[in-house]
Amino acid sequence: MPICIFEQLDARRLSALSASINFAPSGAPLAPGYITDTGLVYGSRAGGRSFGWNVDNRANARDRNNVSSQDQRYDTLNHLQKSSGLRWEIAVPNGAYRVRVVAGDPTFSGDVMRIDAESTQVVAGTTHAGRLWLDGWARVRVTDGRLTLRAGAGSVNAKLCFVEIQEAAPTLAERLDTAVRRAADVARQTINDLANDASRYVNYTKPDGRWNVIDNTRWTSGFWPGVLWQLHRATGDASWKTSATRWTTPLANQTQKQGDLAFRFLPSYLPLYQHSKSSADRAVLLKAADAKMAMWNPTVGAFETTWFKTRTANPKANFAVLIDMTTDLELLTWAYQETGIAAYRDRAEQHMRLVTRTLVAPDGGTRHFAMFDRATGEFVGNETYQGYANNSTWARGQAWAIYSFTNMARDTHNAEFLHAACKVADFYLRNMPADGVPWWDFNDPRIPNTFRDTSAAAVVASGLLRLAKLVTDPTTAARYRAGAETILTSLASTYLRPSGSPTRGLLSEGALDIPTFPDSGNVSLIFGDYYFLEAVNQYTAR
Repeated sequence: MPICIFEQLDARRLSALSASINFAPSGAPLAPGYITDTGLVYGSRAGGRSFGWNVDNRANARDRNNVSSQDQRYDTLNHLQKSSGLRWEIAVPNGAYRVRVVAGDPTFSGDVMRIDAESTQVVAGTTHAGRLWLDGWARVRVTDGRLTLRAGAGSVNAKLCFVEIQEAAPTLAERLDTAVRRAADVARQTINDLANDASRYVNYTKPDGRWNVIDNTRWTSGFWPGVLWQLHRATGDASWKTSATRWTTPLANQTQKQGDLAFRFLPSYLPLYQHSKSSADRAVLLKAADAKMAMWNPTVGAFETTWFKTRTANPKANFAVLIDMTTDLELLTWAYQETGIAAYRDRAEQHMRLVTRTLVAPDGGTRHFAMFDRATGEFVGNETYQGYANNSTWARGQAWAIYSFTNMARDTHNAEFLHAACKVADFYLRNMPADGVPWWDFNDPRIPNTFRDTSAAAVVASGLLRLAKLVTDPTTAARYRAGAETILTSLASTYLRPSGSPTRGLLSEGALDIPTFPDSGNVSLIFGDYYFLEAVNQYTAR
């Protein structure tokens, strides 16, 4: 028997909504497994179902009792064009549906059947003696709570025999559209929580579901305006640009920070400059690039990560290179493209070659830190701060590597970096769970009884989409794009916080810092939300 369709489902949700309706006059034999529509005006029916016509159409229902009919479903019908503007509707929750319509008449031919469901043509053709019924199906989307059938343009004497309606799984594009709408809701809530105060930023959600509020000095401060810029890109709504600008400009006084400059300025000031073409906005980005250049050590041949100190007793481990900060190199390649000053590009390339040698393992996994002796430039060993162990592959570090090697390959056209991008991407694809969302560290012995990290997955999705455009082999490109699609499908369904959630973030199950905060494995992370929206906009080519 079909599952009942309710006018209002409230909080209830059926796993697979379906309905099978046979159009027949009152008193006609029942079609097994079908509900009979006799032509009544739309309204509630027994069992809580709601369906019917916009006018009383009972007089136009027919039971032909014809031997040529395949079964009872084909023997009965109701006219769709006996009066102007006739339509039939059934209450369903908004969403996607697979609709099958059978139209015809066992006693007449020559009818021109053009029948639409939600303005999508389902049946099109003319009946004749050898084809008395037309059978068609289409995927349709309902947005007003009712699925509607009506005669389409050019239809003549259309007749409905039966309709079958089955809830369809949303396409990835539909899921991503829903995610953007959800992101907009979350952003509006966040703006309200911050009282529209542009001195306040956010980084992760607390146990009560609200954002942890920070100032503009933290490394994640660029991602909140970045989310707003991505919403502007996705929707074209100028109000998002206004809000994004409001939270971007206070970052101008952070250009002398010693690291994570790309995180602060590429999501925020780069889109601002792309819109404004202002020399002042350009100057902010170049100052940030120059701050990165000031961290250069020619002996090591790399940019230093100053905040990390070795956890070993080795005094030679006194110069740190962090996998996360490979993302800063995109700021330098931008500065080179903007100014033509080759030192930006050359140092970025030299740093990335050192990363390839000391932070990428033979199997394509990555390490968190490479430690050097600043006096000699000698490589001392690998360490970790957020990973499971010094020689483990921390998932978000792997994500930064995929993203950064891909950007360097794109910006420098260097085959060495493209090879490295593919190597680290292939490691991820080989070792990721089926849904594409990694465990927080690929080497945690507690897998599968440990945390996932959606922020890593979001970064990887964006990187894979870019990488798919760089490789020349179509099979490899398709594999990378398919990997991104797997991740995006999961993030936009399983890990997307539902509408009405008290938690302000968009994605669940972000792993903040498991070694330091063992219970921080199911939070929303503002950078996870940012890279997810960036990937969504890449995938939909917005």
